[in-house]
Amino acid sequence: MPFIKSVFLHFFDIHYLEEKRVDKFLQQATFEAFWATRFSILSAYEVLIPASSFFESKLCRKIISQYRELFDSGIIILVSNNHNIEEFLEEKLIQYNENDEQFSIYKEALHSMDLCLPMRKRQRSSTLDIVKDWRLILNSGKFINEITSHQKVDLPRDFEDRWYRVPDKLEKRAFIVPNVIPLLITNSNLFIEDKLHGIINKAYFNSYIEDLKSGIVSDLVYLEPNYQLLTAGNMIIPYKFILRELKKRNLLDYVSALNNNDLIQYGESDEWKDIFFSALKNRQLLLKDLQYIHSRKQISEGVIIMGDQYNITSHGQIGAIGNKASANHAIFNQDKIDFEKLASEIKMLYDELRKNASTEIELKDLQYLKNALEGIKSDNKNKILSNLSKVGKWAVDAANKIGLSLVTEILKSFIQS
Repeated sequence: MPFIKSVFLHFFDIHYLEEKRVDKFLQQATFEAFWATRFSILSAYEVLIPASSFFESKLCRKIISQYRELFDSGIIILVSNNHNIEEFLEEKLIQYNENDEQFSIYKEALHSMDLCLPMRKRQRSSTLDIVKDWRLILNSGKFINEITSHQKVDLPRDFEDRWYRVPDKLEKRAFIVPNVIPLLITNSNLFIEDKLHGIINKAYFNSYIEDLKSGIVSDLVYLEPNYQLLTAGNMIIPYKFILRELKKRNLLDYVSALNNNDLIQYGESDEWKDIFFSALKNRQLLLKDLQYIHSRKQISEGVIIMGDQYNITSHGQIGAIGNKASANHAIFNQDKIDFEKLASEIKMLYDELRKNASTEIELKDLQYLKNALEGIKSDNKNKILSNLSKVGKWAVDAANKIGLSLVTEILKSFIQS
């Protein structure tokens, strides 16, 4: 029986492959993508792939074409904002210019490829989610600071205004780096392109993962993202730990040679169950050791270490952070907090509250938020959470009212503790 309801394969996206510079290590990336896909089929009820990856990525088609019959059984499913393949292809032709490579791919596919593939329609729009994160990042100011601190970057004076207007200027064109760059700067470079790839790809992937409530393949070697992807619960497939288990048991060649039917049967075997959960256990043990090493560095920063959790103390309030964090207090796992998103939301909340703050308590709350923003600039996560733990209920209500979901959740947790 599969252990995961669904897994989303992010690593076939062509813009992500470009971000990772896969052309420099294509052989290793192909090996990794092959096994990551195979582990996903073995471990999940459904393997979900963006339709755009399937059509645009040669790497994706090369690997997924081996599993054509698994489409018919509903194990591999393409995902998009459309009801069927034909509708998807026609919409894509609108998003790209005729001289774009993607336009040629979709035009050819519309007239020649097998259109009888299962398609799952998403509820959310990845473009709208990208736009939301795009503007949150501008409000945080962190990205602008990172770029301007780079000595090889010369930004136009109206860069922030250009940034804000990018979604409108794109109109129906795809929200991808080649379309974004000309709207931002005249002379681009790899530093800025890499930054933009990371911002757009992260928002794009998380949009899918949140919408589909899916897991991911984690602990990749060559194709691991440099930013955190959300997962539904602990639904992960620990790639390198499974690979090590197979090598240790001399099963790599055996699993590689399984045909599709035998692969599905093997995924339901006790042997695969033992391999999968042994890999998870080894991963958890390693993370626990790394968290312990990290926690020893936190002692000088006002953090109390208790077992596997880090407890930030502040005026009688404690936020438990870390592996198996527990207690009747605000509970967080620092590794699972998207601090970039949190930074944007704190800045927006600060600006909103500053309009009406008048009482002594309200002004104090403003100062706590300002201190948290200073913690963001210095990358001091403990300072951020410590100051948020002191903020009052009126700020929580305001954050909730203007749709700041992450900071609302964190503030509520402190208040309820």
